[in-house]
Amino acid sequence: MTTNKNKLFLVDGEAGIEDISDDGEPPLGGLFNDIILTNLATKQTTQNTQIIQFQPLINYKNQKFPVSEKSEQFYQKFYPNSDITNWSNWNWQLRNRIKSLKQLEAIFTLSSSERAIMEKGFSKGKFPLSITPYYASLIDPNNYTQALRRTVVPVIDEMRVTKEEALDPLGEESTNPVDGIIHRYPDRALFLVTNFCSVNCRYCTRSRMVGDANKQNTGLAYWQAAIDYLKAHSEIRDVVISGGDPLTLSDNQLDWLLTSIGKIKHIEIMRIGSKVPAVLPQRITKRLLKILQKHKNLYLSLHFTHPDELTVETKEACLRLSDIGIPLGSQTVLLKGINDNVPVMKKLFHELLKVRVRPYYMYQCDLIVGSSHFRTTVEKGKEIIKGLRGHTSGYAIPHYVIDAPNGGGKIPILPDYYKGKKGNQVILSNYQDKMYTYYDPSFNKSTGKIVVGLTYDLKEDYRKMGYNNEDVAEFDNIETIDAIENSLKQLGYETERIGNIHQLVHLLHGGKKWDLVFNIAEGLNGPARESQIPNLLDAYGIPSTFSDSTIHSLSQHKGLVKHVLNDKGIPTAGFRVIEDLSELKDIPFGYPMFAKPVAEGSSKGISATSKIKNEKDLYETVSTLLKNFKQPVLVEEYLSGREFTIGIVGTGQESKALGVLEVLFAKKDEQEVYSYEVKQNYKEMVRYQIAIDSDASRSTEVALKAWRALGCRDGGRVDVRLDNNGVPNFIEVNTLAGLNPADSDLPILCRHLHVPYVELIRMIMDSATKRLVLVSNDKTS
Repeated sequence: MTTNKNKLFLVDGEAGIEDISDDGEPPLGGLFNDIILTNLATKQTTQNTQIIQFQPLINYKNQKFPVSEKSEQFYQKFYPNSDITNWSNWNWQLRNRIKSLKQLEAIFTLSSSERAIMEKGFSKGKFPLSITPYYASLIDPNNYTQALRRTVVPVIDEMRVTKEEALDPLGEESTNPVDGIIHRYPDRALFLVTNFCSVNCRYCTRSRMVGDANKQNTGLAYWQAAIDYLKAHSEIRDVVISGGDPLTLSDNQLDWLLTSIGKIKHIEIMRIGSKVPAVLPQRITKRLLKILQKHKNLYLSLHFTHPDELTVETKEACLRLSDIGIPLGSQTVLLKGINDNVPVMKKLFHELLKVRVRPYYMYQCDLIVGSSHFRTTVEKGKEIIKGLRGHTSGYAIPHYVIDAPNGGGKIPILPDYYKGKKGNQVILSNYQDKMYTYYDPSFNKSTGKIVVGLTYDLKEDYRKMGYNNEDVAEFDNIETIDAIENSLKQLGYETERIGNIHQLVHLLHGGKKWDLVFNIAEGLNGPARESQIPNLLDAYGIPSTFSDSTIHSLSQHKGLVKHVLNDKGIPTAGFRVIEDLSELKDIPFGYPMFAKPVAEGSSKGISATSKIKNEKDLYETVSTLLKNFKQPVLVEEYLSGREFTIGIVGTGQESKALGVLEVLFAKKDEQEVYSYEVKQNYKEMVRYQIAIDSDASRSTEVALKAWRALGCRDGGRVDVRLDNNGVPNFIEVNTLAGLNPADSDLPILCRHLHVPYVELIRMIMDSATKRLVLVSNDKTS
């Protein structure tokens, strides 16, 4: 065979590329078959040989690896005719692998078990021995129980085969549509590109094929069918390139292979599985890095077994790979007596993170032939994960998985943190074995959806009881309930209509429960009426939409809420809460004034007479309100500026303003009073417009500060008016805003903003459902 530097050669119709190393010799590995390269110029032709000149990808110059003192002592002792240059060359490492009993004996003091397998087993075609000199330098020559030694030096236990073991325990060959491809998962495929590894791990899943000289699975002729398969199957978005070890291929082979796969449009990512950085770190050369860096969708899954593998050389290899931007993950097989304890695994994973390798999988040892001496119990694996959880960072904890026999795929195994369920509470145990509860929605078993109950007060129901139109002004029409329910169903919720508080009490007494109640019931009787249903639901442990009962009660009393916001420094007009006419003489501000019932909604009790210009009007208006509504009257300074209502969704710091709706009056006699009459006839008496100027912006700030200061939740409105100086003043908050899709202010605002009604309901539910997962109690304290 002709070996011209930087030449492609053809001998008897078979082509190969010499990947020239710095010592001038080619690496071990497969040949290209029938390869076609671009930009090549034919230089010479003979009957049997065609020499073709080509340009190297880069001007290759080996960048030497650091060599530990231990390695230096090792090669000086066992390879005296070599030097540090050879030792740092990956091709030299491959050519000088330990592959026989004689080579083992020259370095290690063999145990009887090690000698027996070498003398008996390998003559019968057992999985071959292969150890690089570098990896041998990490092994204790006199301690046959050392972890690294047990992973690569065979013992007689490999001859023992149990009934559950198989040559192909994962059933890969049953999902092998063409040579080289394992297609087990719908969107992923495994591409086995070589059967060669620099070091043969004794627990190897593919020991049936790795190192088998009779199987040739490297080169274009072998790869082409697999690449054609990948092209033909557009559902495959992720290709895992494995073997054998793909990083033992020559630079040109690897570059051609990655380029060919990378050109397939539907392939989103490529992952190389390799143990090279642990057993042959010298392979991570400057030229290889240049090749890998070209492929932007490339990931590396590296195989590490024990912290003793994290040497100066290995760390250098990993850092070189991460420095060029390749994401690195690690895979570790759990092995009995080698790494099956928490301290060893924790140290391994910590050392990997320090060189930017994320622990990804910890595998239960597969049921390969002759592996029983390596396999731990599954409980041991769970014990290790539990010993890591809570005692180290999450990045240092891999997924513990069993690759299920016969093609079942990777199945995650977790410690028993889940202890069962009691009602809607899931019982959990943490890493310290402390018990906690977590609210879990009770899904409808037939639909798999969260069940949402609807509570509401219908106008018609109360009219039948003898209430007048003003009494039921805050209540809803059936169209509102239909709109809310239809929106919830569109959003994927299961709904159930409950009705008013009387119907709710009856259902709760009968044991009925819901995951969440969408509550818009305004309630009857007293200033705390809006909190009646939320209070009742709290008693039964059922979460509901909108603010809690305390905030509903507070916001309903317009005087109390102004006191709270005054203390928070939020501007609001001067006011007095009047319970008796005698208190009117103590009002500290002048005319004009404004008067309204202290605890009504929907502008009930507000009319043109609410704007008070003199003492006579003050006494008459307040007297009428005290008599008609049988509750205190709020008298406040009149605000002469623009009036806005600001729609808000969300809770706490996550709350946001939807927009600002300005109220403009059509009739002169009503142009300054947004009264009950105006609201009932808003289409004729007012017009609305979205305000986006500086007044609106400053009003939004006041509204959001008030919303957050009060602890309001999910959705509602804040009304703001400017004073004589243009300063926005808080008027009131509506924590249970009307949701009639046609006539209520919040949906009107959304309509002007082109926000669909179902989107408004979605934002409210997104906020409310977050509370379904915030119930947690430490049962040990």
